[in-house]
Order: sequence, then structure tokens, then C-alpha cells
Amino acid sequence: MGGYSLINIDSAPHAETRFRMIYPYLGEIDSDDGDKLWVFWPPDGATDLQWDAAIYKHISMRNCDLVIPRKTPPPAVARLFDRRLIFSAPSIGGPVNLGCLEDCTQIAQFLASFHRDVHGFVPEPQRNRGDDLLVRWKRRKRRLTEFVRIAEHRSSPGLIDKFLSRIQNELMEQVDNGLRSLSKSLYPNLIMDKGCVCFYHYSKELFWRKGAKVAPWTFTGCVWDIPVVDLYRFLYHLTSYSGYSVVWIEKSIEAYERTRPLSNEEKPVLKSLFLFPERVYRIFSTYYLTRRECSHRRLLQRLINEWGRSDERLMQRFL
Repeated sequence: MGGYSLINIDSAPHAETRFRMIYPYLGEIDSDDGDKLWVFWPPDGATDLQWDAAIYKHISMRNCDLVIPRKTPPPAVARLFDRRLIFSAPSIGGPVNLGCLEDCTQIAQFLASFHRDVHGFVPEPQRNRGDDLLVRWKRRKRRLTEFVRIAEHRSSPGLIDKFLSRIQNELMEQVDNGLRSLSKSLYPNLIMDKGCVCFYHYSKELFWRKGAKVAPWTFTGCVWDIPVVDLYRFLYHLTSYSGYSVVWIEKSIEAYERTRPLSNEEKPVLKSLFLFPERVYRIFSTYYLTRRECSHRRLLQRLINEWGRSDERLMQRFL
């Protein structure tokens, strides 16, 4: 698996040590005292590792329920790994199931507690905070315009080209509605004044059960953003598992607001975030910008499925 190196355990001094891969960058080993340990070594740069350590220290001091306890220094068996190994932890619990409503509401509760406890905390070293969503969405609008131009000028357009040509007016209208709504919201003010540490990527590998609660493995993927955008990213990911279930979205937001209620400034922003046709853009981007082998018919089926669903209608049910 790319991104890390692992010394061949069979030829190492601890040849009797058993190692089991759980996910990429996450494994389970037998420690020197006979306990099972989880070990994690991320494929990220030094700044990510420093942020991970700073955020973990801050959160564990504020609320130990929000972290998986780490062993420091790592056990002697950790010498089998390269220097990118950053921590080990007691082997407890099990992975969350994003196809389970209870697990998803627990993640929402975790997010609310996390956003509350990192408020005002700025980890060192400070990073370039990058482009905000408005800048990224404008860039994606330009790309979609270029995709339309390519689709219309191909001498032998494919099925996806024809599909884009047919929906281009409605698609660009959705893009403009999303941009207009986000611009009129208080998002520009919030991103300047209410920023905090947030997660960026969500996956089933990120969270693990810790008794009756859930906690993340790592904070290496964290970015500087605002809580409502972080909540949107989680809900966006959740729709893949729930089949755009309004009930799942409602329950997750209710769970979040029990700990950290959304303000009157944040609710319009959340609705605006769902107006932009993010999934449809990503599928077209895969088709026009990547060279990897993919089934065009499968992509077309995904497009048809996503185009038939409306994030806007979904959000209007409860916002």
C-alpha cells in the first residue's frame, strides 16, 4: 500500500510479533506486554503531524471522551515501523457503520462537541488557510463552462457529452443559485470571524467506537474552516449511505443541535451549501479531467441518479 513503508516483520528482531492490517495506514500489533495495540502512521507532511499532536493534546485536556487514548512513547515493537508512526492506542471497540442511523447520529454529536471545544483554539504552526468556498465554487463554474464547450464541439460526442449538453442550462442555473445564495449569506463574515479547526474528509475509516461513543483516529486531515461547513461535509457524505433520506439528515442535525445549536447566521449558510450541485460537478470532473479507466456507462448511470435527486428539495424539508 503506497504512502508508507513497513519493515519486513519476518526478518525483524521481533519476528514473533503479529501484525494485522485494518485499513490503509492503520494496523494492529501485539505489544511487548501482550496487549493488542493499534498503530497509525499517516501519509501526510510534517505540518499535518504537528497539527494532529496539538489538536489531540487540546481536545484530550478538554474532553477525553472525544479522543482515542494514545500511548506515548510508543512501545518497543513500534521500532518495526518507520519514523512516520505517530502513536499507538489500546485495541478497543470497532469501526462505525455509516449504514446505521445510530452511528451517524453519534458522529453528529461528536462533531458538535468537537466544534464547541476547539472554539478559539489555533494550533501551531498556523497554516495558509487557502481559498474559501466562494472562490472554489467560482472556479468550478468556469470548469463546467469549459466542459460544456468541449461537449458541444466534439466531432463524436459520447453519452455523457450529450447528457451535459441537454442539461447545461438547468445545471448552470443551479450553480448560479448556489453562488448567489452563499454570497448573500453571512458566510464571508463567518469565515473571517468564526473560523476553527474542522475535519475535511469523512470516511468509515475515520471514526471508531469507544464504548457508547465514537472518536476519530487522527486529526491529520483537519483544516481551518467554520463549523457549519464541516457539518455540511458530514451530511454530504452521509447522503451516500442513506440514499438521500430526509429522516437521517433530520436526525443527524437534531443530534448535532442538542450539543451545539445552529445559529440564525449558520442555518441559511447550510441551506446555501446544498444548493450547489456538488456531486454532479464531481462526476463531470471525473469524466473530463481524469485519465483513469472508468466505465462511461457507469458514470452516466451515476449522473442520471444524482440529477434525479435534489439537495435543495431535501434541505427545504427542515431548513
